[in-house]
Amino acid sequence: VKPRPGVIKAKDGRPLKYIGPKKGVGSPPQLPIVRDGSGDVWIVEGCKQCLAALTYAPDDVMIFRITGIEGWRVNGAPTPHLRRAVAGRRVVIFPDADAASNIRVYDGAAALGEAALAAGATSTSFVHIPGTGNQGLDDVLASIPSPEERRAELAKWVHEASAVPAALSKEALAQMRKRQ
Repeated sequence: VKPRPGVIKAKDGRPLKYIGPKKGVGSPPQLPIVRDGSGDVWIVEGCKQCLAALTYAPDDVMIFRITGIEGWRVNGAPTPHLRRAVAGRRVVIFPDADAASNIRVYDGAAALGEAALAAGATSTSFVHIPGTGNQGLDDVLASIPSPEERRAELAKWVHEASAVPAALSKEALAQMRKRQ
C-alpha cells in the first residue's frame, strides 16, 4: 500500500503529528503570529487549536501558536521572540487538556507562564480545557453545537483562567511527577 501524498510517516509507519527542525538546530523557534491585535495575547498549543481560537476569539486578541507545549523554547531557553510578543500585555496560555494528567504538559505550560512574566507580560493565566486525555481547544469547541455557543464558552473559559495550568493538588502533582 502506497502512502497518501503529503502524509509523512515515522519509522514505525504511523503518521507524524508535528514536523519541524530538530531541537537545537538553526535559529531559535519563532512564535508564529496568527492574528495581530491590541488586546490580550493568547498563546495556543497546537496548530488546529490555534485556528479554532482564531475563529472564535474577540477581534482585538493577538494570537500566537506553539507546536507542542515546548515549542517556545530550545535547549531550555525561551525564544528571544517571546519578549516582543508579550511585553506589556496580559497573556492567556491554552495548553491541551492533558495538562491535568501529563506532568510534561503541566510543567511546559507553567514554564511558559514564568518566561512570559520574565519577558514583561503584565500577567499570565491558563485556560483549563474541559476535555479528556490530550484533547485540545479545537476538539472541545467542535463538540459545542453552534458558533455562538462556542464563542460564549471560549469567553467563559478565558474569564475563568487560573494562575496554574491545571487545578491539581500538591499531592496530585507529586504523583504525576513520580509516575513520569
